[in-house]
Amino acid sequence: MSRVSIGIPVFNGAKLLEETLENLEQQSFRDFNVYISDNCSTDATPDICQKFVKRDTRFHHIRQSENIGALPNFLAARNLARSPLFMWRAFDDLSADNYIEKLVDVHERDRTTLLATCDILREASPGTKSRFYPYTEKTTGPRLPRFYRQVLRNSASWYYGLWRYDALVEITDRVRQGFPDEWAFDQLTLFGCALRDGIRGTKETSFRQRKIIETRDYIPRIRPTYEEMTARNSRFSAVCYDLIAESDLTSGQKAIVRKFVPYYTLKRCDSASRIIRARLKMW
Repeated sequence: MSRVSIGIPVFNGAKLLEETLENLEQQSFRDFNVYISDNCSTDATPDICQKFVKRDTRFHHIRQSENIGALPNFLAARNLARSPLFMWRAFDDLSADNYIEKLVDVHERDRTTLLATCDILREASPGTKSRFYPYTEKTTGPRLPRFYRQVLRNSASWYYGLWRYDALVEITDRVRQGFPDEWAFDQLTLFGCALRDGIRGTKETSFRQRKIIETRDYIPRIRPTYEEMTARNSRFSAVCYDLIAESDLTSGQKAIVRKFVPYYTLKRCDSASRIIRARLKMW
């Protein structure tokens, strides 16, 4: 059994998938396996996958018989893992060559780590603004201020850090019980991890998330209606309250964090401005 499993959910990712797989192949840490969950792609994705399968026994290609949707395919990639540590990798993302090595080191140094992360660069399409998220978190000091920093200042790209597999399965399965939505699922997962005080990091490596719309051969998202957004926010908040109730925070701390949920929901799920715009269109 390898130390790390990497799950790559992909649909029609041929334009950038090969570069991403080469990036993983070049990692300084070698004890890993890659499981590519191909969501019934119709482009050259299967050919690229087979090329790596043939030349590197650590790479595995699993093709879905039909398109099962984005979130189910993420979870399918997760379920293929056979290691104590796991990370997702999007078909178009890259990282420093020491990325896995340094995040494994974070887990080795602190056995309470559930998620190891690092500096993040979110690279946007040409003509739009990229953003850098430096990892600056301190693991000492009062717990609640640390929790607030982690859920308010995080990058959603932390989701692609290195997870302790059993904790990730527990958190994501719990989130999905009340929130089957793709939108903001990552933020609820990070919220659950932060409640457990399990996020650690390092500045010795970096991750590059590429948000390049032109390369994504996806079915365009249909804009949600006012009713859909308010219902989704209600589900999001309800799961937050459940996760708080199930946490090991004191009763006083839980009461404080519960008051924060409405603000957090509007920040990380559907924002007030989006909801208001949708409402105005109804008049």
